[in-house]
Amino acid sequence: MGRRTLLLLASILVAAAGTAMIWVYVQNADARARAEWVASATVLRATRAIDVGAGAAQVAASTEGVPVPRRLVPLHAVTSVQQLQGRAAVVPVMAGQLLVLDQFDAAEAPAGVAPGKLAVTVSLPDPARVSGLLHPGSLVTVYLVDTPTRTAVRRARVLFPTMRVLGVGNTTLTRNARGRPAQIGTQGGVSAGDVILEAGADQAKRIVLAANSGNGSQLWFAVLGDEKAAPRQGDSVDLDQLIPSTSTR
Repeated sequence: MGRRTLLLLASILVAAAGTAMIWVYVQNADARARAEWVASATVLRATRAIDVGAGAAQVAASTEGVPVPRRLVPLHAVTSVQQLQGRAAVVPVMAGQLLVLDQFDAAEAPAGVAPGKLAVTVSLPDPARVSGLLHPGSLVTVYLVDTPTRTAVRRARVLFPTMRVLGVGNTTLTRNARGRPAQIGTQGGVSAGDVILEAGADQAKRIVLAANSGNGSQLWFAVLGDEKAAPRQGDSVDLDQLIPSTSTR
């Protein structure tokens, strides 16, 4: 057998081996692609809207497990309610959405309320709540305008020098995925005049009593630039003091 014949046979064998390797590679790639699209993982999907603050028990009643192709499984997908133990929703989750861990955070306290504090709501007209300037996170001085007795002069006094506003209407301190104040879907009908304040236990009692005294008293807010601008608690002024007295010579 001549040298040329041997070289020709060798080249044919190399070409055949290369073709076989390509065929094996294509078959393996096709199998991998089928595995990514056909094989699935179970991910929790909301069957109805999940509100901010919802814990694991509420999520369990509002979700179902659905198969999702592995190629489409979101990063940090929630595959079991057990992953949400000790967590609460920090953004609204709409019906039909797949759940991811980024939608939940530690539930050490009610959403937006500092430990040891309470959230209390008062309803005020536009001027009394500084409409247009008041927003979640504002610091306010709370005044009480009242008439202690039938014969006493009407007066305004500082009920609380500083209080933090947690929410106005249906907008609260809770942030959505874009870092903007989250609007709670189930509270779309909440009046913009409803203001949520963060209060201590004693403060909450006084706020509730002042808002429901029924004797003509009214709460009034002043938005603070910072805590240094807050007046002293108990400071007051009555109608006789509206115009400061001046000495004459």
